[in-house]
Amino acid sequence: MISDIPHGHINTLQADIFKLFVASFGAAILLISKRLSLKMASLLLFSPLFSNISGELKNGDFLISILDVGQGTAVFVQTEKHVLLYDSGPAFYSGTNAGNLIILPFFRSLGINKLDAMIISHGDNDHIGGAKNILREMQVTKKIGNGLFNIDEFQFEPCISGQSWVWDGVKFEFLHPDIHNNFMGNNASCVLKIGSEEQSVLLAGDIENKAEDIILDKIGTKIRSEILLAPHHGSKTSSSSRFIRAITPGNVIFSTGYLNRFNLPNQDIIERYTMNGASIWNTATDGAIHIKYQGNKFALTTERQKRSKYWNK
Repeated sequence: MISDIPHGHINTLQADIFKLFVASFGAAILLISKRLSLKMASLLLFSPLFSNISGELKNGDFLISILDVGQGTAVFVQTEKHVLLYDSGPAFYSGTNAGNLIILPFFRSLGINKLDAMIISHGDNDHIGGAKNILREMQVTKKIGNGLFNIDEFQFEPCISGQSWVWDGVKFEFLHPDIHNNFMGNNASCVLKIGSEEQSVLLAGDIENKAEDIILDKIGTKIRSEILLAPHHGSKTSSSSRFIRAITPGNVIFSTGYLNRFNLPNQDIIERYTMNGASIWNTATDGAIHIKYQGNKFALTTERQKRSKYWNK
């Protein structure tokens, strides 16, 4: 394949309108000016195209992107000075995976070449499928996950309820599993809360009703969050009425594949959330979903909104 030829493709950073305007001004000077010194100086105006210094996120702010990886989960989290990946999408029968096809190109477009942490919620293919390739391509400072997470030469430490840390004024805390739980598979998923007691996003992995009850029995309303990445992609084995009432999410996001063979999210689960006042989002129809917390409030946008074409109307 042409893409396998060395230097057969080039990864570039995403350029915003401001950077393009500055570069266009530089191009105009380069073409119009007859003075060599001015032409050389104009080259500096192209430098913003090759940097990712936005300065948008400040202490206490964060950005979360639920990537569209098909039937699976991959969540990018960025604070002022730190980046994290929660799950890595699926591996495919063709031999490719979401790491190579989606996540690594996404990181390159942002100029990101290392991660402060990678969290794999549990060992199902649709969550761990891209991990090996990402780990081989990028420096990852901390690796956390539950189950058999000795991925080749890469050693993972378990996530345990109560573990927490603060990056740039943003708190990260695991709410599940407890060190005394003997859960395996879905119910052993790392459940991560990001933000604060008042304003937070909850990433629930693939937990099912049994794990939901244990979490609620232990922490009660501490689980309350404005935005929820729905457990188990909206399966009917998760998202109990009690769980939904405790979280009281204003927005619920389902990470699913378009026309997936599991028919997720389950329609009864969607109705259960909407009856509790939640707005519904789905990567299968909305594309990647971006959550920015800034100035003590959330803003939610989707790739379908950002890149809408007239044939999508």
